[in-house]
Amino acid sequence: MCVGVLATWNPARAQEGCEFGNQGNDVVVREALPNGYQITYITRPHFVCDGGVQIWADSAVAYSAQGMSHLIGAVRFLEEGRELSSDEARYFSDLGRLQAYGNLRVRDDEEGSTIENGSLVYLRRTAFRDAESMTIVTGDDGVRPRALLLPPPPDSTPAEKALPEEMPADSAV
Repeated sequence: MCVGVLATWNPARAQEGCEFGNQGNDVVVREALPNGYQITYITRPHFVCDGGVQIWADSAVAYSAQGMSHLIGAVRFLEEGRELSSDEARYFSDLGRLQAYGNLRVRDDEEGSTIENGSLVYLRRTAFRDAESMTIVTGDDGVRPRALLLPPPPDSTPAEKALPEEMPADSAV
């Protein structure tokens, strides 16, 4: 799942290839800290990111000092063929790490899989990580995750047995 949420939210452009979308983003408040960092609060955030990823939530808080964004309430990450929804999510931009929990649901239309419940840790591919990975464990609510994993669809063209080439009728054996 491609994730490119924001460590510092700029009204014109967010970090890691995300921009404010045309839905939501009702209130954007920045609080400057003495050390040059800031805390940004957004009501009904909607972001459109590189790769077609869209992100929604009821509210969000970004802490630039920690490089962490906290999405709260009705969190939804959507990209072509894949979707994650949860009650809360935290994204650590320096680590390429997404944590999601509370009414978790992950759907992958391409693979035909769905995972519900639990807590998720998603590590995206980065300059220091060769491959993405996803781990889902029992959440704080004690409800165990449930997964529906379907086998890959059969090839649309079955492999044909190699048949010997036919010899022309007029050739001698």
